[in-house]
Amino acid sequence: MRNHPRGIIWLLPVMLLAACVTDSGTATPVPPTIPSAPTAATVNTGSTATSNSASPVATTRPQANVACPVTPFTTSRPPDANTAGFTQTWYGNDVLWAGLAPSYQGKWFVGSLKVLWWRSVTGQLTIEGKRLDGPAPPLAATIPSGYGENGYQATGMDFPTTGCWEVVGKVANRELRFTVSVYPDGCLATSLRDPDSRPTPIPCTSSEDRMDVCPVTQPPNPSLTPPPPITDRVGSYGFWYGNDALWVVLAKDGTTPGGKFGWWRTAHGQLTIEGRRLDAPAPPLDASIPSGYGDTGFQVSGLDFPTTGCWEVMGKVADKQLIFVVNVAPPPR
Repeated sequence: MRNHPRGIIWLLPVMLLAACVTDSGTATPVPPTIPSAPTAATVNTGSTATSNSASPVATTRPQANVACPVTPFTTSRPPDANTAGFTQTWYGNDVLWAGLAPSYQGKWFVGSLKVLWWRSVTGQLTIEGKRLDGPAPPLAATIPSGYGENGYQATGMDFPTTGCWEVVGKVANRELRFTVSVYPDGCLATSLRDPDSRPTPIPCTSSEDRMDVCPVTQPPNPSLTPPPPITDRVGSYGFWYGNDALWVVLAKDGTTPGGKFGWWRTAHGQLTIEGRRLDAPAPPLDASIPSGYGDTGFQVSGLDFPTTGCWEVMGKVADKQLIFVVNVAPPPR
């Protein structure tokens, strides 16, 4: 973590996880058909900004349309297990069960996952996996020793790419076969206020991909120099953005989870803040602006974005406004 100046916006990188799970069985699934080009919906931000304000432009946002016969993991657990361990979602048969840790909220994503298995018969577990909807290296599974030959077996499963994946666990010449949809590690949740919400859109879009469909405010070139007594020491993560009435520090990558934002008023007046999501319907931004900061200079605020997505934020003071656009994403997992 970088150390940021006191009173400056706290901006965190976005890494959230998400992945979703729905339906299939133990039979080998038919490889799904993936459309060559997803449907896109036009989004018009429809606002104009004052001097040095972000001016959003019309853009498009890909819509989800991917078929993957994913297997339904549920809260039902192995019938002969005394405890659910650390898992909250399970899928299995009379020989073998696979369970996903609650921290993943029933979703699968690129990278290393901790997956618990339950063996109702005696035997060593093996795991294989292949992507069904495109080329990819095979699934990398780690099966540590020390768990005996039946009962619980903790494993590590590392999906190298996103996509539709078939996983096969085998023990005592029997197998458990299931299909999962694996999403980007930066997958966005539907609602920041509901961490158990499903990804949005489905399939969800990584924060990097969202940069292509959200006109986030970019660092000006040449950079803007805030007037004294504002310090220009914002660190390498951010940049100053403002006009003749109001200034704020934004992240260079255009991403924020919300939280504490610091403003500087060069004009006299009380700060007000509004915000709306540009790429989908959502409740308005909830801004907290505490008193005690006078009518000029520094003003701290709390910005509570109800959902992830592309958001336009407008600060107002002395009948002037500063508008910027950010990509709102959950804090790192």
